[in-house]
Amino acid sequence: MFLPQLYPKPISFYQSPRFVGERAEIVTQAFNPDKVQLFGVDAAFVQRIRSQLETVKFRRFGTLAGNYTLIAGGIIAVDEHGTPIKLNCDSDDDWAHSSVFGNLEDFCGSHKFSLMRETALSARNNPPLATDLPFLAEAHSSKNYYHFCTLFLPRVRHFANSANTVIGIPPTHANLPFQRDLICRTFGSRRLLPCPDMTRIKDPQLVFEPFTPEGLTWLRQNAGLRARKGDRLIYVARSTSSVSRKHGGILEDRNFMEFLERNGFETVDFGKGDIPLATQIDMLDGARIVMSAHGAGLTKIAFAEEGIGVIEILPFFWSCFTHMQIALASHLNYHGLVCSQVDQHRTMVVDTGMLAGVLERALAAG
Repeated sequence: MFLPQLYPKPISFYQSPRFVGERAEIVTQAFNPDKVQLFGVDAAFVQRIRSQLETVKFRRFGTLAGNYTLIAGGIIAVDEHGTPIKLNCDSDDDWAHSSVFGNLEDFCGSHKFSLMRETALSARNNPPLATDLPFLAEAHSSKNYYHFCTLFLPRVRHFANSANTVIGIPPTHANLPFQRDLICRTFGSRRLLPCPDMTRIKDPQLVFEPFTPEGLTWLRQNAGLRARKGDRLIYVARSTSSVSRKHGGILEDRNFMEFLERNGFETVDFGKGDIPLATQIDMLDGARIVMSAHGAGLTKIAFAEEGIGVIEILPFFWSCFTHMQIALASHLNYHGLVCSQVDQHRTMVVDTGMLAGVLERALAAG
């Protein structure tokens, strides 16, 4: 019978005594909570959400001395004793939702991890791939557009923009068209080195950084994409999803579709990874208002011109206000509508009367 080997449980890279660098540099969020407009909830709920904008978070940056073997898509490395170490990954209190694997401690006590660790230890005498290699990975960036754009890519800026700079990443971070497109746009002269599982690295340079306005500004400036402000009212449909999530969408019933038609909304769909990124941004060009259900596709407002209005419709069970932060950091006018009614598929049934009031406020703000 397999007995889980839970101890030692995984530690973060900056907790290691071998780490040399900044363990807890305070990150200034610089959001203005007064810019948050939320509807469908009471004043206490609004204040709880605003409190998310005021939390103190930290950046960790430095070198982890020693030899390590990458496993689990580059999120974990093991040292010469098999101790699991979380790379580019902070404690759960800095995550918008539960961390990868549901819980890293449980994963590191699984039979699967035990087998991976034994494989890594058997290869510990293999020569390292590189020394002092910057290595970047983010738990959800292998397929999620939001995480890739706002958490993974901005960390690149901490390493010199030079042909002598080689940055290691998991191969899963450069598989999809939007990943390759944005890497080409933002890496500059830096070179990329895919590092699959069981890659040996020595003294890797690591950085963890939460979402920051500074990082988003860097992305906006380097991606070379911009949707200009105009007079269009745009509804972003979510008929497809790259992560195949069905719940949390909008029930496009007769009432909702009539609302769109009555108010002059155009409907766009970003597709399922088959449409070039620049073409998707062009779909938002000339927008006055962008309205969408909560989802990674809404991250494209990061490339919207200042002053464009955003209406995000969220289900009460998915109150993760990440796009609120993007809108505030991009100087957009954000209006969130929390939808309390869902059907048996957890699809939102929107109160179009309330939505009409939100639209009126958003138009006035613009």
